[in-house]
Amino acid sequence: MKSVVIATTTFYKSTDELRFHLACDIVRKAAAGGYKVVIVDASPAKEIADSLRAQGALIYFQQSPGMGPGRREAFSHAYEVGKHMGAEVIFWTEPEKVDLICSIPKIVKGIRATVMDIVIPRRSEASWQTWPKFQRESEKNANKRYNEIFGTDNVDVMFGPVAFSMAVAGEFISCTPQTFGVDDTYIQHYAPIIARYRYGANVVRVVEVDMTYPPMQRSEEEGAQNNAMLEKRRWQAKSLTEAYQKLAAKCEFLKREGA
Repeated sequence: MKSVVIATTTFYKSTDELRFHLACDIVRKAAAGGYKVVIVDASPAKEIADSLRAQGALIYFQQSPGMGPGRREAFSHAYEVGKHMGAEVIFWTEPEKVDLICSIPKIVKGIRATVMDIVIPRRSEASWQTWPKFQRESEKNANKRYNEIFGTDNVDVMFGPVAFSMAVAGEFISCTPQTFGVDDTYIQHYAPIIARYRYGANVVRVVEVDMTYPPMQRSEEEGAQNNAMLEKRRWQAKSLTEAYQKLAAKCEFLKREGA
């Protein structure tokens, strides 16, 4: 089995949150599969980190506020842990995607630690059907714009997870989207784009996987949290689409200038 370090970030206000319990589940499932889990936590309550640590995760407290800084810290810690254990791959996922753990061998197959290699998982059509309806629509639209902007085919960037070799980890650790005129947020979306620009299109591959959206999470988001989640998904799709356009324009400018 390929040696993999899982990286993620967490922020929960209390242990009552469903997402916290899903995060505990993913840590347990990953540990059972032989994977190290590195978490950068920004939760205000100490028991969040204590509980995740008790399940087997390596916990690091977030040092700089914000989404981008937290993810860079997670990638950096995962890289150091990976070097120590001789890992070949770092795998980023949101902490609630519990069902994805069983697909890691398929996702990372073929990745070699010393080769510049990035794999973006793509949801199967059966997987898509388990997502909340409003999220399916917004994410499919954002994916379509991504593929149009970058000339790619069937990249499911909105899924979120990404696997990459130790050789290309520096692209994620040092990724600062603001230097490209983009908000410092979704590093796992932007680093593969920049890597393609620097090293060529063959750096990034796509692997289709099956994953079931957590039924309890779907029920919660389509129920009491429906309005809040609708607003969040609209903002996410709009902000990311705008970011892809800015990033593409900047990369093309740099290519013309020979930077």
